[in-house]
Amino acid sequence: MEEEVRHDYNRKPGSEIQGSYRLTKAEAARLATLLESLDIKPTNDNIKKVVRWLITQFEKVDPADIQRLFLSEYPRHHAAIIALEKAGIQIANERRGIGKIKARGALQLDLLRKASEFAVVEEEMRRGECDMQKVQHKMCSVLYYAALEFLYDRDEGVFNDIVSRYAERADLTDEEALAAAVAKWTQRAATPGSWRQTDPETSYREECQAMEIAIQRVRQKTST
Repeated sequence: MEEEVRHDYNRKPGSEIQGSYRLTKAEAARLATLLESLDIKPTNDNIKKVVRWLITQFEKVDPADIQRLFLSEYPRHHAAIIALEKAGIQIANERRGIGKIKARGALQLDLLRKASEFAVVEEEMRRGECDMQKVQHKMCSVLYYAALEFLYDRDEGVFNDIVSRYAERADLTDEEALAAAVAKWTQRAATPGSWRQTDPETSYREECQAMEIAIQRVRQKTST
């Protein structure tokens, strides 16, 4: 009979299992306060003892609590980011035959380039040379590359700031801007790469139409 292998998760430093969970200062402070309320000295050893005990209580954990824990850590615009990532992977697969997005450095350069192009189009609108829809169309490219770049650095604050700043400049809410970006890039991912070069006017018009439908859908949802 094969002997059951047991793992000692209450290990001491230097055991075969390397690495350990480190409390943040805020977490340690809260745990120390809890111990003091129970008349237990909040020494480092006592805090470690409680942490070791907590991480062995798997059988007492409600799976729904774990699911909520991870859902709470998702970015505010998680659904839009995932949709843009899906479009990015599809485009990469069809255009370059590689089912993954570009390296982080390449995405950062693309993001800077699109931000520069956005500023040019924004200035054209101020001079009356184009309409707001063209600004929104270019904004969608900024948000697309920002979302893909987010997948590397996971800095939600930076991404949310980019969304808010460019949405405002395109006269949209954050939700409207992201819905438009998802619609534009989903539309683009569904068309051959050569089509935009052979018929740029039609491709632009169809992307704008998809954007407008998405924006109106968000507005109808928020007004009800």
